[in-house]
Amino acid sequence: MALKFRHAGQACITANRVYVQRGVYEKFGKMLAECVGQLKVGHGMEKGTTMGPVTVPAGLDKVAGQIKDAVDKGATVLTGGEKINKNGGYFFQPTVIQNAAPGMLVTEEETFGPLLAMIPFDTEEEVVEAANKTSMGLSSYFFTKNVDRTWRLLENLEAGTIGMNTGNASAAESPFGGIKDSGYGKESGKDVALQEYLITKTGTLTIEGQYQRSYQR
Repeated sequence: MALKFRHAGQACITANRVYVQRGVYEKFGKMLAECVGQLKVGHGMEKGTTMGPVTVPAGLDKVAGQIKDAVDKGATVLTGGEKINKNGGYFFQPTVIQNAAPGMLVTEEETFGPLLAMIPFDTEEEVVEAANKTSMGLSSYFFTKNVDRTWRLLENLEAGTIGMNTGNASAAESPFGGIKDSGYGKESGKDVALQEYLITKTGTLTIEGQYQRSYQR
């Protein structure tokens, strides 16, 4: 939930494409839609608010456009899907769509809004290929109880930040950054980012007489 809907989906590491194994796809969708439907949209200072607005009107139009495009191409809205007229703010219902597929805008571009698109998959190899089929590589996440699969996915997913059984994959003491078109190099992290602000010098000094010793009997 937080991985998609914190900041109303407006974080660079927010999940955009959510792949769910086909065997639990329908059940997961119902559970997710029920939880998302309980989010309370409003001003951040209002008591009980759990999700705020998007930052600009264009954000509303982008989410609405992605939903329409997906529905026109066969997707189904499980919950949400509409703008909210409230206090003149840029509010949009937290939305879950089912049966998203390649070729839809929601799977081809970043959403940056409260829209979660569920895509079914059958095998590990299939979902890794699909997840990597993008020019971007900032962050990926996966959830599994299989330790062997954990390490395979850590190696095979093409992203600079990997969340393993967690949606919170960053910390002040760990390096943060992407690969591919998400950029090279890292920020944060005591052993990486600080080096960018340091100057390394090499000094070599020979001391006269250091290797000459006189011994008296």
